[in-house]
Amino acid sequence: MPTTLTTIATDGSTYVVTAEFRDAAGSATVPTTIEWTLTDDVGNTINSRASILASLTATLPIVLSGNDLKYSDGKRRIVYIYALYDSTEGTNLPLRDEVHFPIVNLLNLA
Repeated sequence: MPTTLTTIATDGSTYVVTAEFRDAAGSATVPTTIEWTLTDDVGNTINSRASILASLTATLPIVLSGNDLKYSDGKRRIVYIYALYDSTEGTNLPLRDEVHFPIVNLLNLA
């Protein structure tokens, strides 16, 4: 099931989505591959952020800013996260999730 964040991003500002990777037992795990994609709410890739390879870590901050968060490109963003991990249950097991969050339009941009 997708995760919906309750914090709201601000048009053109900075917003951090933190992904935490856990195995089937709920223990923190470091995936063997991690990538992510940023889209609007109808699936258009935002700011060329498609299939971005990420550092291999159990907790990954995905920092979005500026054109990643342009309100004029849609009122919501979705970060898709894809990873593979190894455990006692098998190798190259998939982890997939998506995170939804709204963007607030600022009326008095300087």
